[in-house]
Amino acid sequence: MIRLASSLLVTGAAYERAGHVFFRGAHVPASAGLTAEAARALSAEYGDRPDDPLRDDPFDVAVWQPSGPGDPAWPSPWGPGRPGWHAECAAMALATLGGAVDVLAGGADLAFPHHAYQVAMAQAATGVAPFARRQVHVGLVALDGARMAKSTGNLVLVSDLLRGAPGAAVRLMLVDRRWDQAWEFRPGALADATRLLDELYAAGAPAAAPTPRSPGCGRRCSTTSTCPPPSGPRSTRAATRPGGSPAPSHSTDRRIRGAD
Repeated sequence: MIRLASSLLVTGAAYERAGHVFFRGAHVPASAGLTAEAARALSAEYGDRPDDPLRDDPFDVAVWQPSGPGDPAWPSPWGPGRPGWHAECAAMALATLGGAVDVLAGGADLAFPHHAYQVAMAQAATGVAPFARRQVHVGLVALDGARMAKSTGNLVLVSDLLRGAPGAAVRLMLVDRRWDQAWEFRPGALADATRLLDELYAAGAPAAAPTPRSPGCGRRCSTTSTCPPPSGPRSTRAATRPGGSPAPSHSTDRRIRGAD
């Protein structure tokens, strides 16, 4: 975190004020394809405090901040404090994965501001762009009209679902839609997935083995005892060939004529 904040300060992408280090983020909403109004609403919703008078711009965000009473704190050149939310993820990614990653993934609610600022900070600190070659944001799941969230307790636990259905049905329920489509969990969704899973298993089951042909005839007979006796003309054909030698079967006749 100290290396990231120091790099941003050296490049002019951040500034220090009253024990804070703020990232200059005026350009971030446009890079995320958002209007200033929409970005400001999201910043406020996710705790970025765009009305903070310490900041030069409403879209500047904390890289480092003083800790409040009872909050975790670590020593730093700017006084004891803790990382900003977006900055700590940028620091962890840079420290463990390097200056660029193939995929940056998360829920749709992380697209802005979190991932947008994480990318902007990493690129400003390293000069490597793009930080993420692809970004994947999965559709959110709602329950009773509100987004599922651990912080609000508005959840359905997988352990509870597994009491009434196999794990394969739970997985099918989760993937049976576009990956980026938001959806609402309802109790019947798992039952629907279980029925669909049964249908898929049935469709993929091996077909029953055919009843073998009896050597006594060309039909599929369960036993030779149920086969009718060979018909008269077919049984006498071999004896009526000149010279008394066995006549070829029809299949042999066709094969020979085809070869000719």
